[in-house]
Amino acid sequence: MIHWAMALTKQDKDWIADNTRGLEYRIDGKIDDVKEELKQEMIEHRSAIMNHISSFAQEIEEKRVLSI
Repeated sequence: MIHWAMALTKQDKDWIADNTRGLEYRIDGKIDDVKEELKQEMIEHRSAIMNHISSFAQEIEEKRVLSI
């Protein structure tokens, strides 16, 4: 049984090399893009949560002042 890689011609190997060159960098770039998107989403969610907590705390303080 011949392994498929053994059956590749030099032209096949050159084509593969030409078409995969830089692939690692493109993948790393995509990973970095996704990380940045997730970071931005996390910041937005954190901000929304902090705003909600702040509003809730303000409501509690207003109710406390009114009950005095």
